[in-house]
Amino acid sequence: GGGPEIVYQGQVGAFDITVLSSKDSQELLDWFDANNYNYDEAAVPIIDAYLQEGNLFAAFKLVPAETPVVHPVTLRYTGVEPCVPIRLTRVAAVEDMDIRVFFLGDHRAIPTNYRHVLVNPLKIDWPNLAANYKEVVTAAVDAFKADGNAFVTEYAGPSDVISQVGLHSTNWDPKAFIGLPAIEVYNTLLSQGIMECWDYGEVVCEYRHPLLEGLLAEYLPAPDGIAPADFYYCLSCFEAMIDPMVWGDGAEFATAYEDRIVAPGLRAVELLQSKPYVTRMYTTISPHEMMEDPMFAENPDLPNIDRIRIAEKLQRCDGHAEYTLPDGREVFVPNDGDWPAFPDEMPWEEETQQMAMAGAPQVLNNNTETIDAMLADWNAANRPSYDAGSDSSGDGAEGGCGCTSESSGGGLVFGLGLLGLAGLLRRRR
Repeated sequence: GGGPEIVYQGQVGAFDITVLSSKDSQELLDWFDANNYNYDEAAVPIIDAYLQEGNLFAAFKLVPAETPVVHPVTLRYTGVEPCVPIRLTRVAAVEDMDIRVFFLGDHRAIPTNYRHVLVNPLKIDWPNLAANYKEVVTAAVDAFKADGNAFVTEYAGPSDVISQVGLHSTNWDPKAFIGLPAIEVYNTLLSQGIMECWDYGEVVCEYRHPLLEGLLAEYLPAPDGIAPADFYYCLSCFEAMIDPMVWGDGAEFATAYEDRIVAPGLRAVELLQSKPYVTRMYTTISPHEMMEDPMFAENPDLPNIDRIRIAEKLQRCDGHAEYTLPDGREVFVPNDGDWPAFPDEMPWEEETQQMAMAGAPQVLNNNTETIDAMLADWNAANRPSYDAGSDSSGDGAEGGCGCTSESSGGGLVFGLGLLGLAGLLRRRR
């Protein structure tokens, strides 16, 4: 009796994990103290709130090792609504912290208790490859009706856009390391295509899985004073310096290789193949806004969102530039200069929505009319007088210049992962 209920206890990879159930926050905190877990006093009321909601707690501790290796851990739980538990995060969070979430499923994912925002594309600095993207999203999710708790959807569509390169290979064989002499480890990894080293006067090694380098450092560490790349590239050169007690017969390495690299990669591939749709959402959030955990669901009625946004730039023969944005809006840029600094009244968000699990979203606030009016004012105030009433060729009554157009081909794609914003250049000459 006494103390929280231990629902699960065991070692997962490099972690000792204990899953606890309790209704009493002090009981849980006493267990933390008794088992040498640190916690922030500011987290106590948040812990209590989670416990009163019936949540379990998972306590993680790195297994003692000469070279501790932190690796991803998958958490599975019974529930009907995916959730990102961010309330505890506010204890140590920074202002405007990035949160990016991916959902694999059958349909487009939506936030249910947070709002959804469409950013104003006029606020994106297109000529500079959207260098201000985070600033735009931050301001948009902090805007009227979004209140700091909102997401933007960066991509929604078929999951086959996600590259499976490096996730799994049928050549990765843990059994090959059981009974293997330590000096044959690199050659075996090389033959499996997961590692390769080159000697360019200085040896460099490529680890083709993010956890492999740490795994080698744990089970076949480089001797003191020897660079790991030099060591692995020529293990036989340092055979006398290899600790046989650490490598043993290779069985422990084989098990870790299977548990941390091979099996998770295979599960990831199977998951990608079983779920036809992926949604990627992004937001920024500050500690004072982390009062509610975002929850998510699917809506089968919503359209796809492209992962690439393309703007077209027309370089005029008079030195000015015109951009056509993905939504068809045209922006005049005098002297092909910096992206327009619109007045402060220009909204950061085009629309703020409340999503539903079926049908179209509820519109909470729409700024399209304001954006269009301010853009029209900008273009009218900055276009040269000979543009008035002329056609798109630029032939004006006041002596503009005749121009023809041709595509330059190619494009500039920028962004992260599934997200891309692109610019294509078309020159008038």
